[in-house]
Amino acid sequence: MKSYSTFFCAEFSKSSTVSCPEMRTMSWTLLLLAVLACTAAEDIGDTDVNNADAMEDASSGKLSLLERLTEMVDDIDEMSEKYRRGYKGYHPSFRGVLRGTKYLVFKYERNYDTAKEVCHGFGGILADLKTEAVHNFVEGLVRKADPKKSYWIGLNDMATEDAFVWSDGTPVNTCGYTNWAPGQPDNFFWSQDCGRLWDFANFKWDDENCASKHHFVCQIGPGPRCGGKITLTSTSLYYPFQACTYPSFAY
Repeated sequence: MKSYSTFFCAEFSKSSTVSCPEMRTMSWTLLLLAVLACTAAEDIGDTDVNNADAMEDASSGKLSLLERLTEMVDDIDEMSEKYRRGYKGYHPSFRGVLRGTKYLVFKYERNYDTAKEVCHGFGGILADLKTEAVHNFVEGLVRKADPKKSYWIGLNDMATEDAFVWSDGTPVNTCGYTNWAPGQPDNFFWSQDCGRLWDFANFKWDDENCASKHHFVCQIGPGPRCGGKITLTSTSLYYPFQACTYPSFAY
């Protein structure tokens, strides 16, 4: 007989983009935060306070900790609701997790700015393919989604011509990895500032007019730094299930 939690998870997933493992992970995270809050409160309560100032400091510290934990819980709730409802009607067609960072593939024909807005709406950015491992993983996802379409990624030289950067501002030439299609980037007709995975060139990189409309790939989580190391930033607090290293999988 199925447990209530299993039944609820299965029923919820029918109309949600949040997978059952993610729901369970968020539940465990909330439980852990509650335990930490109780432990912290007990520790503060056991503090030997000999004067009014010390008592006030202890009380202030307790309140500050609880406020931070409450904010984190609120952020997790907001993230869960965002996935459940999507963003302005957008829902990913394929998703995958690589080393704790989630990649979402959207099969909507949109220009670069709109694609970037949708990624931001899901709490992420256009995907940064800083390493060969990430590129190969994302390429696998887009091939499953639609191998006859191109996909926007977080690559652009809007600020300075030929100085391509990723969505997070990292210069591409500092990463030690590129995968440009032959003859690219070429800034054809001086109007190509945005990067895509080009289906015509076996999903190698190509600079394209930002007003063109393509499918796109979003990234939620820090992704690798140049050199292949995982960066744990404040984002990890908001997406705690992404801070650990998991086997990569797509669903």
